[in-house]
Amino acid sequence: MENQSKEGNPYTRLFMSFLRLGLTAFGGPAMIAYIRELSVNRNKWLDEETFKDGVSLCQSIPGATAMQMAVAIRGTPYLFSPPLLT
Repeated sequence: MENQSKEGNPYTRLFMSFLRLGLTAFGGPAMIAYIRELSVNRNKWLDEETFKDGVSLCQSIPGATAMQMAVAIRGTPYLFSPPLLT
């Protein structure tokens, strides 16, 4: 968690990343590739295997896969630590 202080607030980074996605994307399955780029390659919020598992799970339940992946990324331990709950 030390690297978070050097890189700024992770919640701000998450918000700005998905705001940019929302303003520039038109939807559809192509958004998953962009979300992967954001969460795996650029920000290292997830590793490749965790991302693939998340996409598989999100595709198996009803609803928009991209939206469900955005929610899943928000719930990662990197961005959401238990002390914030109390």
